[in-house]
This record gives sequence, structure tokens and C-alpha cells, in this order.
Amino acid sequence: MSRSEDVLDLSPFRVLEKFNGNHLVQFFFNQLKFGIGLFSTSFLFVLKTIFLKSRAIKASKLQYEAGHHYLRGFS
Repeated sequence: MSRSEDVLDLSPFRVLEKFNGNHLVQFFFNQLKFGIGLFSTSFLFVLKTIFLKSRAIKASKLQYEAGHHYLRGFS
């Protein structure tokens, strides 16, 4: 091999081409992407649940206060 072929062989595209040929590496990255996706989805679900619970608690407090003031007006 000449010097120019060595340089060509180490170009990022050739390295990626060789890297993508490894099925174990592809499997690892697919599992990693799946894990990151699963984690982000579950994290967003937890945030949404906390947000909705806090809104429900605020709404119930407001309903309680409104009912309390409403009933106080009758006495």
C-alpha cells in the first residue's frame, strides 16, 4: 500500500464503514438508543404525572376554600 492509500484508509468515512460492519457494535448502539428513549419517555411521564397531581391538589384546595366561604355565608 502506498502512503496515500493509508491516509485514505484512515479517513472518517472508511473508519465508519468498518465500524458499521460490526454487528455487535450496532446491537450495542441500538440497545443504547432504546434505553435512552425509554428513560426519556418514562422521565417525561413522571414529570407529567407530578404536574397533573399538583394541579389537582391546587384545584381541590380552591374548591374547598370556595365551598367553605360559600357555607360561611349562610351562617
